[in-house]
Amino acid sequence: MFLLAPPLHARNSLADLIQKARKEKLSQRREWRLLLHYSPGPFGLESEASSSNFFLSPQGRRSPQKEIEADIREMFGPDIQKREKNACRFPARYAWIKSKLALKTAAPSCPAFEAWKKEIFAPSVSLIFASAYMGNPASLYGHTFLRLNQENHGSSSDLLDPTLNFAAATGPENGFSYAAKGLLGLFPGYYSVLPYARKVEEYNDFESRDIWEYKLNLDSSTIDLLLTHLWELNHVSFPYYFFNKNCSYQLLKLIEVADPRVHLIDHWPLYVIPADTIRAVKKAGLVQSERYRPALLTRAMRQFKLLNHAEKKIIPLFIKSPDTAFQKIKSLPKSRQALILDIAAEDLQYQSDYRKKKEAVSSQERYRILAARAGLGIPPQEPKIPAPTPPEEGHPSARISMGQSAGSSDFTEFDWRPGLHDLLDPPAGYNPDGELAMMNLDVRRDLKTGHVYLHNLDLVRILAVPPFDTIARKPSWNFSFGLKTADELAPKDPWNANYFGFRAGGGASFDMPLVPWRQINYVLVDADAGAGQIFRNYYRLGGGGKIGTVADLTTQWRLRLEGFGFGYFLGDTRADIGAKIESQYDLTRAISLRLKAERNGPDKQAGLNFLIYY
Repeated sequence: MFLLAPPLHARNSLADLIQKARKEKLSQRREWRLLLHYSPGPFGLESEASSSNFFLSPQGRRSPQKEIEADIREMFGPDIQKREKNACRFPARYAWIKSKLALKTAAPSCPAFEAWKKEIFAPSVSLIFASAYMGNPASLYGHTFLRLNQENHGSSSDLLDPTLNFAAATGPENGFSYAAKGLLGLFPGYYSVLPYARKVEEYNDFESRDIWEYKLNLDSSTIDLLLTHLWELNHVSFPYYFFNKNCSYQLLKLIEVADPRVHLIDHWPLYVIPADTIRAVKKAGLVQSERYRPALLTRAMRQFKLLNHAEKKIIPLFIKSPDTAFQKIKSLPKSRQALILDIAAEDLQYQSDYRKKKEAVSSQERYRILAARAGLGIPPQEPKIPAPTPPEEGHPSARISMGQSAGSSDFTEFDWRPGLHDLLDPPAGYNPDGELAMMNLDVRRDLKTGHVYLHNLDLVRILAVPPFDTIARKPSWNFSFGLKTADELAPKDPWNANYFGFRAGGGASFDMPLVPWRQINYVLVDADAGAGQIFRNYYRLGGGGKIGTVADLTTQWRLRLEGFGFGYFLGDTRADIGAKIESQYDLTRAISLRLKAERNGPDKQAGLNFLIYY
């Protein structure tokens, strides 16, 4: 028993142990710095944990040496109760120090910790990736978490397994405040344990996000250390940053703590994108197998394509006029009734979860559909959903573009985008109906005058254009703000036309089934505002819209056409009207050519860019 063990062998005084730790430079070991989450900061080495209860030294957050000395005093000192309390609070630290100092002290008695670990322990772990969700700024890049595969449920599913999740505690924040706090790390982030069923319900069903499961080949000692350290992180907060110190970063850190031999985050100083973390884990050889779990909407859409035109019209009637819908399917063969009822049940669930429609929430109507389906006597048939390209096999998230254009002004161009994707990029592995760019930098050099100038700095640019149809009745929307150039007002000297702009709006998108290639057509109405010296009265405020189409002509060749027009009623009232055409051809997975031509008021440009994804 720990309580009965002597504090230390006579030859191992606290002073001797601290001296030995200094001599062997234990505080500089990678394992110790991972356990305490130390990393280089603007003022030197600092732990990323912001909770004071994570340290036993008042200076522990910024001093690995003072923290390890405090841990030795508190875990191996003469006060038995204090020793047990701290050893049980930080069992991974205790075991590591004890091992490195070659101590023979008895193990502490920690019933609460042992009971918790016994309940949560699993023989294997999976890294889970939920695809991007355009309805939440924190999930625009996707989300990752860990699942503990307990493998003791018999015939029941893995939905009973617990998951390890890291997320921001955002509270009621929204809009600009939400974005600002997320960018500046003002939200606290916490680790939590939740049933996998709740995560599947949230992502697969409510938010219609596909899920990828990557089983990791971690051995039992690694998993044991991972869970032991997770116990130490209970009620410990970390600043949550949307770009870098996010869910993916913290989970990779957790894996590194469990197996210090792997290096997963060393090359990500500025940002961490969830899909890139999958690539890193695969590159480290940690993935044993993978599995695709399609979303509720993905399954419903797959089945919906099996209906003919008349049958498709019946589906919305199960919400609007259920009696009419049931009457219309009576004359159909039982196999077609079964298919329609299966789709109707999933559509009702989807409309209830995603759109929060009151008329879709009726459990009575869903029960009526399921009862009718059961009465047909035909066994349920799960739709065969072919797995799409997994996220880690899509194009790398960062992109450099270099090119030259001629027109109203001739220039060379350098464009850098740290993440993530636009509608002309190779679509495999990405949401084909979404566009997201952050910190997109566009610098140009005028060939006639030699001027080097900032043309655009898109802090955020989001475009969501999901096709509006019977099942997925999602609106299209877009949002952007950053430093821009009013090319239409200064075609000859665009370096004098910079301004800060904001644009947001919504609309609808649709496809044309008879066209032999995949395409999306969109119509958007936007509000537009800008402030800068280029404008009369230094600002403009107005609105307008755009109409466009994006077509995947082949697997390597895509085309985008867009026309736009904006009028302004306050400030500078000069209109902004134009059109553009862009075409991209992929030479390899990471190299493409993009041809573009644009007319924006009196400004005309045409050019060719060479794109490298990395």
